[in-house]
Parts: sequence; C-alpha cells; structure tokens
Amino acid sequence: MKKQRPGLVYGYGRHSTHKQDLTQDVQKQRCYEYFQRSLLGDGCIWQGFYYDTAVSAGRTSFAERPQGKMVFHSLQPGDHLVLSRLDRCFRSVLDGVNVMEMLEKRGVYFHSLDLSIDTRTPLGRYVRNILLAGAELERDLARERANETIAYLQSQDLPYTRVAPIGWKIVRRNKRREYRVDQEERDFVELLREGRDAGASVYDLANYCWNTQERFGTSRNFGNLSAIKWALQAHALGFPKVVGRRRINKLWREQHDAGLLPQF
Repeated sequence: MKKQRPGLVYGYGRHSTHKQDLTQDVQKQRCYEYFQRSLLGDGCIWQGFYYDTAVSAGRTSFAERPQGKMVFHSLQPGDHLVLSRLDRCFRSVLDGVNVMEMLEKRGVYFHSLDLSIDTRTPLGRYVRNILLAGAELERDLARERANETIAYLQSQDLPYTRVAPIGWKIVRRNKRREYRVDQEERDFVELLREGRDAGASVYDLANYCWNTQERFGTSRNFGNLSAIKWALQAHALGFPKVVGRRRINKLWREQHDAGLLPQF
C-alpha cells in the first residue's frame, strides 16, 4: 500500500509599503500559531512562511508576485494555504474567490483566519460558498453594466473598446473619443485584396507580410493566416465598426451564406 504523502502547510503574507515591516512578524506569528493549533495534530508539516514586501495587491495578483507565485505553483493536493487576513493576499474578494476556486479544483485546502475560512470543514466551505455566490453576483452585475455601456456607445456611433476596427482609428476630439477613417490601413488591405484577386493564396500573403515585416502604415501585424483572412473579410464587408476577428468572421459568414458575399 502506497504511503500517503503528508500535507504541507504554506503560510503567506504581504504588505504594500516599506513602512509596514512590523506587520510581517505579526502575520507570520498568526499563521504559525494556527498551524500548531489546528494542523500539526493531523500530521501536517510546516513548509514555511512566504512574504512579499512592498507589493501592491491592486497592481499585482497573488500568482504574479515573487513569493506568491512560488507558493501557488508549489501547492499540491492535500496541502494547505494559510493567510492571516484575506486582504493580505488578494486585491479583492473577487480575486480571492477566483484563486480559492482554482485551489479547490487542485485539492488544496484554504484557510483565512480573519473570515474563519477552513475549507476542510462544512462551516468553512459554507463561508467560502457565500463569498463565491457574492462574487458571481458582482461579476454578473458588472457584465450587465458593461453591456449597457457598450450598447449606448454603439447607438451613438462611438468607440466602445480600446482597439479600433480594421480600417478605422480612434481619436480624441474635445475629450470625446470618436472613429476616424484610417486610410493608410485601408490602402494596405486593398493591396492584400488585389494580391488575392491576382491569384495569391492567403498563405502567400501572410508569408509575405511575415518575411518583410512591413506594416504599410498600420500598427497591426498581418503576418499570419488568421489576420489576413480577418482583413479580407473586413474589406468585403465595407470596413464595419466591429471589433474582433470572431465577430467579423460571424458577420461575414452570415452575409456569405445569404449569397451577398463571394468566397475568397
């Protein structure tokens, strides 16, 4: 019978500025005392306390910080992650529950001392589920607000993303963003269209763009098959103010199936 691997316990903490050095000792003590009180008797092994100094949780997520990344990728099924406070690890409750979901799928137990979360216990899982439900509601509300804003901007013929559609550029006029025709990019796409009409394959066009590294006045990289197809579809549609390859492809497919557009 294979001997079961003992669970390893990782403590983690963080502070934002150099003026908070004392908080490291406080967080470490709380995590280690919790390990001795609640996990040592179960045969778990203290793996150490990992701490990120002068790191903003708002700018850098847990798995992207030097020590946080080390812990995140070290945790194995049956291991434990212990925090003295949830906000010491995560930039928000939403960020925290996203990581908790990933750890749960990996079989890692999560402990947050300030919220009494211990995912080994029914009560701890209940508290976690409440946070998950709240985070899901917040995601849905944020998505609804974003969709309403996008719908309004589209109705006003205003940019609704940071990226401009092919053949267009986004300019700011009197502190209000608007679309302007990008003639240089349209001329470049017209060259691609002429090359396609002359018998060049999509692969030939992509290979040419890749080898020459020419941008022809456009900041986009057209050095792959998908990008060339995207540009040709936008050209065939008359350069609609639609962002994204999938959306352009869907719109082109609908009109092509209706017999309004020829096959490339």
